[in-house]
Amino acid sequence: MTINTNDCDVRFSDDGKILERCPMEFEGRFYIPNSVTAIGDGAFCECEDLKYLDIPESVTSIGDRAFYGCKNLRILSIPDSVKVIGKDALVNCLSLLPYIIEPLKEKYDDEFNNWRLPPEQAIPTILGIE
Repeated sequence: MTINTNDCDVRFSDDGKILERCPMEFEGRFYIPNSVTAIGDGAFCECEDLKYLDIPESVTSIGDRAFYGCKNLRILSIPDSVKVIGKDALVNCLSLLPYIIEPLKEKYDDEFNNWRLPPEQAIPTILGIE
């Protein structure tokens, strides 16, 4: 089903529990509804102008390539409720600071094998993962 949220048409599973796809042209900050329990494979893939993403406590899994290529994603809030992060979920998210990824490497095993560090000039001054 498609629902207009965050001023764009976002595709969800029929029961509304899986966020399946955000349009690639989305810009700015995205708020995931509390009814969502999973972020699907490729849900935000290549959303290059996504800058901030708030993941609610209701989410327990993040799919493969969920944020692949979100090169301007600067703030990503991942709550403790998330138990699984899929393969290549954060590859090419060039604006996230490397030190923020270190705690995730420990928690989510080898998900971050393909992590590429951003160039120094791309490092933002305010970042966080909860």
